[in-house]
Parts: sequence; structure tokens; C-alpha cells
Amino acid sequence: MPVVEVSDVELFDDTLAFARQWWDPEAAMLWNPDGAFPEFTAGRTLHQIPNSAWFAWSLLATGDPADEADAIRAIEAVLALQYDAPGAEYDGTFRQFLEWPQTPPDDATMWEDYDPNWRQFVGTTFALILEDFGDRLGDDLNLRVFDSCRRAALGEPDGRIPTSYTNPALMRAWLDAWVGSRAGLPDLLARGETFAQRIVDRFDRLGTFDEFNSPTYYGMDLYALSFWQIFGPTPLFREQGRRLSLAIWSEMLDFYSPDLRNWAGPYTRSYGPDVTRSVAKAGVWFWAEFGRDRAPLPPLTADVHHGHDLTSGSVIARLHRRVTADLPGGCDRRVPRRVEATIEDRFVVSDIGQDLMIGTESSDHDWGGWDQFMPFVAHWRAGDDVETLWLAGPRVLHADLEPAKATLRVEETDEIVLHLRADECHVASGRIDTGHRVIAIDQPMSLELGDHDGWTIRIAASEATLDFHPASVGQI
Repeated sequence: MPVVEVSDVELFDDTLAFARQWWDPEAAMLWNPDGAFPEFTAGRTLHQIPNSAWFAWSLLATGDPADEADAIRAIEAVLALQYDAPGAEYDGTFRQFLEWPQTPPDDATMWEDYDPNWRQFVGTTFALILEDFGDRLGDDLNLRVFDSCRRAALGEPDGRIPTSYTNPALMRAWLDAWVGSRAGLPDLLARGETFAQRIVDRFDRLGTFDEFNSPTYYGMDLYALSFWQIFGPTPLFREQGRRLSLAIWSEMLDFYSPDLRNWAGPYTRSYGPDVTRSVAKAGVWFWAEFGRDRAPLPPLTADVHHGHDLTSGSVIARLHRRVTADLPGGCDRRVPRRVEATIEDRFVVSDIGQDLMIGTESSDHDWGGWDQFMPFVAHWRAGDDVETLWLAGPRVLHADLEPAKATLRVEETDEIVLHLRADECHVASGRIDTGHRVIAIDQPMSLELGDHDGWTIRIAASEATLDFHPASVGQI
């Protein structure tokens, strides 16, 4: 049993056990799991920074003396990777990975040579370590960990993170205010509270967050808002943290299908279209709230895609507070249902049925082919599994959605490219047949084996209608 109260002991234990297999005692840090970054490297090639900090907290929480010794080594290892470079754009953040250069090059490029958001990811984790276990670190390490939090907050340039960049914005506001309150820095406290109010004002104006319906980053939003609620340095953080958390939970349930164990699209930011194949932090929060059996997560194997997000599970078990009883309308949502949202000039429509759900987003915004943005996503039942279809390389998209039918109109291209994740696929006579679903397409198309565990469908037009029908095996 952990020595701190957690909402789900199984979540704490199982995700800590997952993390332990990636522990490198020589470096005192966590390796990247096999499925963490398969698009650019194999497992056990990079040592992770925020994940090692989460792991340090988790080891301290076991109460085991050997774990505590390893936790302190991990904290020391992460502390050694923080940049102390006043005036530099990367001051106060940490190496992106242990293997990165000790000092970024003179022409350092953000996101390639350093990750500026590590200030917030590591800073909040170090703050949690101090709140829960500061008395076990010893005076010297306690002071150095807090000094690291202070450098992370003061090194963050005011204005780098807009309120629309939701997950680091929520963390930055809290970290500024928490450090300012604890260190007696009233200007920093005021900066954090002012920024927090701006985030709240934007949320109230939009009715949601800009990083909308994000299976990964709604998990980080709930993480950040837990700090607002539990360790809020002012009433604004405590009161608004609870309110915004409930709003996110309500929205997640609006878009969630327990039948398909997925959130309906569209997704502003997602690393995959199917959370039964790729770990999403929102799924870990569902585990905390509803238990493992109801959590939309893949099997916790060593090579699970985006498996490094599981290393936050023990911390989520600590931060989570039950919300079910306080949610407007409870947890059940009728099926079928249509969910609609307007986010400034973005228009979202999702149809959620028992065996098929389709989500679309329309706007004049050019997304520049950003693959984390998925403005058209369809899921359907495939036996005990799910098959998915989504738009690749989105730019400007306008869409119309009728029951089981979507019309896509894309700009800046003369070709619509879709990815399909299915075990098999056949195309003939203007139809695609996976054996579980037939999709009629009213434009010429071609099919090729893709590099995403599925297929690529190329439609030779800038507008196409996709009509979804139940499939009969052998229909084509």
C-alpha cells in the first residue's frame, strides 16, 4: 500500500510496476518504453525527464527504504539536467532527454534541441514531491528541489505560452503562483493568478478549451487542475480548478462511447485515433474514476503505443478526486446521440451510435497538415475490436454530417487522403469493405498498404461523400 492516499490502489501498483521495467539503475532514470516513440526510435535508447520525476514521486510513495534511495538518485539525476542560463530562451527548462547535449547549440531550435514545457512538467512534479515528501529529502535536497521549481517558474518568459495552449498554460499559472507564494515573491504570485484568470476567462468565452476533445491533453489538463484544487495558493485556483475539472469530465462523457471504448472525434490533439491501441492520459483518469475494467486503454504490454504516458499513472492516482456524484446528468449518456460544439470559428458535430460513431470539425483555419489534428474520425465495431478511419494531413476542412454519412470538402489540395486501421480491406465499385463495414465513396479512389498498421485511401478529388453501411463478409 502506498503511504499517501490514492484513489485507486490498483492504478498505483500496476502503473508503477509498468514503470519499474524501464528503470536504469546506472543512470537513475527511466528508459523510453518499447512503444513510446516507435516512429523515430526503439525502446531503451533515450532516458526520459518528466517520466523520471513522476517515477521518483512514485518510489517515495511506496514507503520502501530501497525505493526511497532510488527516488533520491532519480531526483538528483533530473536536477543535474536543468539549464541554468539566465537570459537564454531555454533557461530553467531541462534537457529534452539525457542523451541531448549538456548545453543547447547557439542556434538552438525549440522542440528539437530543448522542450520548454519541461519547466512545467518537471516543476509541478517536484512541487508535488515537496508537498508530500519534503521532510524525507533532507534540508539540502529540499532546498535544491525548490530552487529548481523557482528557476523553472522564473525562467519561463511571460508570453511564450498563450492561454490557448491549454495544458502548459494551466501548469504554468499554478507553478508561478505556488512558487511565488512559497518563496515570498508577490510579483510572481500575481503573475500566476493573473494568468489563471485569463485562462478562466477564455474558457468561459469559448465554453471549452482550445485543445478540444484531446484524449492525451485532457489528461494533462486534469493533472494541472488537480494542483489548482489541492494545492491552490489562492481561492481563485481552488474554486476555478474544481469548476473547470467538472466541465472537462462532463465533456469527456459527452463524447465517450462505452460500447466502442473510445472518444468520438474530432480531436484537436491526439497521438492516435483509437485509445484501445494507444495510451491516452484521459484513459488513465477514467481508470482512476471508474476502475480498470471500464477504462479505455490498451493492454499494458511493454510495447504498447505511447506507453510512456502510463508512468504518470501512480501520480494520477494520487491527484484524482472522485467527481461522478457531482457531474451534471451523472455518467450515463443516451445512445444514439448527436454532440455539437462551437469554438470561435470551429464547428464540431459528432454522431455517436452503439456500433458506429463519426466526428467532424469544420472551419476556415488552415491546420498545415498537422497530424495531431484529426477533424474527421470514424469508429465502428469489428467483432470484439474497433476499426477506425481518419483524415490524414488536414489543412482547411469543411464537413457535413448526416447519420452514417459524411461529406468532406478540403482546400489547398486536390486529393483527400484517409488512413484506415483494419485487419483487411478490399475496394471495388466505389466501395471499401473491411469485412465489418462497407463505405461507399462517390469519387475515384485507390488503396495502398499504409505505414500505420492499416491502409491508405487516396480519393482523387477535393470533395467526397462517405456513406457507411453494415458489411456482409464476402460482399465484395
